[in-house]
Amino acid sequence: MAKKESTLGSGQNIAYILVKCKLGLEEKVVSSLKKIDGVAEVEQVYGTPYDIVVKVECDTPKKLGAAVWQIRRTARIISTQTMLVAAFSK
Repeated sequence: MAKKESTLGSGQNIAYILVKCKLGLEEKVVSSLKKIDGVAEVEQVYGTPYDIVVKVECDTPKKLGAAVWQIRRTARIISTQTMLVAAFSK
């Protein structure tokens, strides 16, 4: 997957979401997540209690909230942990 240039500090609202899904259904969940507006990257991971990491980028907090809500309601997902990126001014 091609990676986008970082938009941190450009007014973007960014979150990383750790996803735990039903065993053996990771590829289907990844495919579903890629179709959600605001999803910038989706990676399957190993060695943690989570199966997938999702990066969400939206131009407003409202759109970010809507994307997170849609991810949480995606079929085959058991649980999520959302981490909002903090933008500190210099």
